[in-house]
Amino acid sequence: MGPPRAGFTLADPIVSILWGVLVFHEQIRSGWYLALAVVAGLVMVAGVFALARSPLLEGEPSETDEAANAGQPAAVPGFRVDS
Repeated sequence: MGPPRAGFTLADPIVSILWGVLVFHEQIRSGWYLALAVVAGLVMVAGVFALARSPLLEGEPSETDEAANAGQPAAVPGFRVDS
């Protein structure tokens, strides 16, 4: 995913809420609704950071990937290899 996309993923709901409140004068619920929204936001932030740091999203294959693909032909976009 990378840091720039992670930043956009986190900023999108924040900008949407601010836009609704400041431009369209929407009302925000308070009380336990607000606490639940804050908890959900923190879970979302933790998930985005976990995904952004995932080794599965790195560009270089790991040793286990190289061992699993040993002897396999390289994939060519648009072509299917039947075995």
